[in-house]
Amino acid sequence: MTSSSRHAQSNDDEQEVPSEEQVVLILEEECVTKQQHQKPAPILLLHTPVAGTGGVVRDMRGICRLTIDAITLTTQLVEAAHSRYDPFSNWLYPANRGADRARGIAGFVYRSILTVTGAVGSSADLVLGTVETMLSGDRVANPSTTRDQIVAVLNGVVGDHLNTRGNPLEIHMQWRVHGVAQTDDMLRTRIRNGKGRLLLLVHGSCSTDLLWKSKDGHCHGEVISSELGVSPIYLHFNTGLHVSDNGKLLALQINRLAKIVASEELHQPLQIDILAHSMGGLVVRSACHYATALPEEFDTDQWLLRVRKLVFLGTPHHGALLERGGKWIDYVLSMHRYIEPFSWIGKIRSNGVNDLGYGNVRDEDWMHDHPSKTDDHRLPTPLPTSIECYAIAAVLKSSDTSNHFHKNIVGDGLVTENSALGRHDDSDLTLKIPLSHQETIHGVSHLGLLSNLTVCQIVNSFLADT
Repeated sequence: MTSSSRHAQSNDDEQEVPSEEQVVLILEEECVTKQQHQKPAPILLLHTPVAGTGGVVRDMRGICRLTIDAITLTTQLVEAAHSRYDPFSNWLYPANRGADRARGIAGFVYRSILTVTGAVGSSADLVLGTVETMLSGDRVANPSTTRDQIVAVLNGVVGDHLNTRGNPLEIHMQWRVHGVAQTDDMLRTRIRNGKGRLLLLVHGSCSTDLLWKSKDGHCHGEVISSELGVSPIYLHFNTGLHVSDNGKLLALQINRLAKIVASEELHQPLQIDILAHSMGGLVVRSACHYATALPEEFDTDQWLLRVRKLVFLGTPHHGALLERGGKWIDYVLSMHRYIEPFSWIGKIRSNGVNDLGYGNVRDEDWMHDHPSKTDDHRLPTPLPTSIECYAIAAVLKSSDTSNHFHKNIVGDGLVTENSALGRHDDSDLTLKIPLSHQETIHGVSHLGLLSNLTVCQIVNSFLADT
């Protein structure tokens, strides 16, 4: 499921509907060779229109495509397992061995299912595409929170597939406030309101910018904004893409803010603080890496020098044990010919989720040719020296009952304390975050970091002028 150049296409462009045979070949390649010889996605910017009646039809079109893809993949998986368990067919059709294709009557049934599925999908896509074009001007300003959360989860789990297939449900990176995509004029106003001081908030995997606000109305961004006088802006992006691809996109998005300031006469220069949760911290680190390594492409307006402080909330700097467990399950299932097709199900999970296994932040971390997919092959990626970095970890157990197991196995339910604080047995991979810039909160979950008042107070103290 490699990322592609779908960022360069407008959401209103008509997508060419592939034939049934093309769908089969695409899905087969994605499931079997997904992690091999991938290439980074071309990096371009695109703004996603907000939803309306036309947006509902767009969602229906995206769901239809995803359903057709799921039926096709399921049929392929069953056919592959069938062909491997059928010794008579393998003996009768020796050329079919290893092709994962059934022959005879069974093969005819599978081909019929794929043909009918492709035809139904093409017809539905054509009809919905026509209706979508007719209603393309019907928009509303405020998207549904529930819809945003569902689409965010879809993007987190299969976002790279949505990108590759040009599915309308794909999220394109953008700055938002209260769920509304920000135009340059809107951003210009917010920069003026904050007198050049911005707080950028970057969400985590399978999440959305709207989750920064809890059910009781608390929002770290709004509280810090009122106390420190900064203007908060929230990033919204497809967390299913590789962290390195999102890092490049984020670098361009922050550079966009620097360009706006460069075109304005402000009494104060641009000053940026960043608060990043979970995967968002890896994406920010990736953006800083590419701005440093390739400034002529990702830091043309020197935005990196304008970043003052960076606070990580539960960021898996050295990976998450849950995703590593998934890699081992894939490895075990792929060891035997008869059960290997079932490993395809696990391999459907996105490139972004795979990056969480060890905390990949750059292309080289996942583009290696090493045969083992269950080991850590990252290159050291230090934090930028020009930015003051802080890290907050969470542990589910209270401080008086927590021990090594609770801190470094359970952690906050997803990320261990050492990983969140950047500690590693290999000194080259250890992030040099001063002890005075580290904090561990007990009795708080991974998602609880987003709404906990104590966490908010600590972040506020970290970001306060010193």
